[in-house]
Amino acid sequence: MLADLKRLQDLDDLERGDRRALEEDQVRLREAGARLESFETRFEEIRQELEEMKNRHLRLEGEAAGLSAKKDNNEKRQMSVKNNNEYAALQKEAEFLRTRLGEVEDEILELLEKIDRNDLQSADLSLLLAEERLAHEKAVTEIGKAAAGARERLGLSAERRQSLAASLPPAQLKQYEEIAKVRGGRAVSAAADGLCLACRLAFPPQIYNELQRNEKILNCPNCGRIIYWRGHPDFKEEESPS
Repeated sequence: MLADLKRLQDLDDLERGDRRALEEDQVRLREAGARLESFETRFEEIRQELEEMKNRHLRLEGEAAGLSAKKDNNEKRQMSVKNNNEYAALQKEAEFLRTRLGEVEDEILELLEKIDRNDLQSADLSLLLAEERLAHEKAVTEIGKAAAGARERLGLSAERRQSLAASLPPAQLKQYEEIAKVRGGRAVSAAADGLCLACRLAFPPQIYNELQRNEKILNCPNCGRIIYWRGHPDFKEEESPS
């Protein structure tokens, strides 16, 4: 009967492990999605900035062309001026046109430099984004397979647990579940060398002697868990090698 309780504990341990793995996989998936979204957001920001700068460049080029045409026209008009007042007005207009044209041309040069930098940054980020998308697709595939395996194992474990729990006396099953509830899911623990391996505390030699006979269910006097001697033939083969 004690061996069945240990098997029940093993099934519960496996179930907790698979559920924890599913939760961790969901975290990994969310992190991968957030990382990809961050790359996509930054790439879109740079793309929009680049588009705005190119549109601004086109507008400035148009303004520069208009200013140049007005400047040429101003120079022609100055050649045919008939009085000082008109000449002074044309000179004032010419100064404004020169100043504004210079400002526009300076801004065009500065904008072209920014466009070149953004083009390079956009190209680099585009490569990184492509790599991140591949990594995300790989993560989704791998996590999906792992999650499917964990869900399949959970289904099988649930069936085996239900069958095993039904075979136990109700009083023992109740005791197991009550201990598991207060001990973080660990109701059964191995014992060795006079120690409970869950709480790592020693218990009286008499209990250890009874454990070695494996004739009845015993509880650790310190933590209350159901304990078994892992050296007994009923359990020795089930223990993983250290």
